[in-house]
Amino acid sequence: QQSNRLDVMQMRDVLLTIKGLYMRGDTHDDIEFATQAQLFCEDGVYTIVYDGPEAAIPDESKTVIRVEDRTVSVLRDAEGSIPFMFEDKTPYKTNYRAGDNFYDMLLFPTKVHTKLAEDHGKIELEYTISVDGSQAINKIDMHYAPLE
Repeated sequence: QQSNRLDVMQMRDVLLTIKGLYMRGDTHDDIEFATQAQLFCEDGVYTIVYDGPEAAIPDESKTVIRVEDRTVSVLRDAEGSIPFMFEDKTPYKTNYRAGDNFYDMLLFPTKVHTKLAEDHGKIELEYTISVDGSQAINKIDMHYAPLE
C-alpha cells in the first residue's frame, strides 16, 4: 500500500491558487489569484513558499505556509511581520503592527482543513479576527497542483 504522504520530498514547483473572502459588517471583499509556488515536505511537514500578487512592488517579500499535523502557520518574510497560527477552535492572540502602531489581535479559527499530497493539495481556513475591537470573518481556500 502506497502512502499519500511523503517523508522527504525535493522542492517541487506548483501552481498555487488562493481564493479569499473578507466580511466585516456589510462589507465583503473577494480576492483570487494564482501564482507559482515552491512545495517542500520533510517528515510530514509541508511548506509552501510563494510571492503574492503584490510581488511586482519592489522589496516585497515571500509568504511561507507551514502545515504540521493539524496546525497551519502563515508568515510573510518581511520585517515586523507576525505569524498567523491556525489550529481548529484554538484562539491565537498576538500584537498586530500597522505603521508605527501596535494592536491586540485575536484570531479564532472555526475551520482548519488540510489535505496535502505530493502532487495536489488543499488548505481551507475560516476564522474570525478581532483587531482593536473591530471584528471580521475571513475565509481562505488554497489549492496547489503541478505546473502544466
